[in-house]
Amino acid sequence: MWGRGYGTDAIEIIKKYAFDKLGLCKLYLSTYVENIVAIKCYQKAGFKEKEEKDNLLFFEFENER
Repeated sequence: MWGRGYGTDAIEIIKKYAFDKLGLCKLYLSTYVENIVAIKCYQKAGFKEKEEKDNLLFFEFENER
């Protein structure tokens, strides 16, 4: 089931809801540093790595609208 784009699609739906319906400007998320599949998914969806702390990677996405 990996590699079919479901994660990226889900993130795009969440981003659209967060920005269009909730009026948010930024989204943040985190994952364990060894979760390579999630990291690639978040990067593909446009999230930028911000910090690594205590075995976690933190990401940010800023709405460009």
